[in-house]
Amino acid sequence: MSRSRALAKLRIAHGGIDISDGLAADLRRMCVTSGVGAILEVEKIPTDPLIDAVARNEQVPAWAFSLASGGDFQFIVTAPPRARPDVEALGFTRIGVITSDRRLWIRSNNGVLCKLPEVGHKDRRGQLFADEIRRIVVETKRGISNAESD
Repeated sequence: MSRSRALAKLRIAHGGIDISDGLAADLRRMCVTSGVGAILEVEKIPTDPLIDAVARNEQVPAWAFSLASGGDFQFIVTAPPRARPDVEALGFTRIGVITSDRRLWIRSNNGVLCKLPEVGHKDRRGQLFADEIRRIVVETKRGISNAESD
């Protein structure tokens, strides 16, 4: 919360949203509302060491979990390129770029570009949260594998 307040005081952010439903769903929601697109540089998404361990066990990239789930006080913001030093000084990490093209993409370090999967927490009845996350991670992995083989 203190970072978001400090960012607000600088008056340099264009938009933002909490990522309680997962980065993919909430980034999509923010971009659709703003009439823009994005390229999410997934290898730059910070992950917790515990998630890294789970990801290795599940044989998926750790960042895939961020697409599927959010967390308390986790949010994304947009700001102009000139504001990057100020935004990073507050502890934010640049994980992508906003585009005028309304499509949403993910790009990995090897340069593979594929559509951002339409995944995220949806409060499905009768489904355990862990099962929902597992399903989302598998769908994300399948989408990435398909893009790399194209």
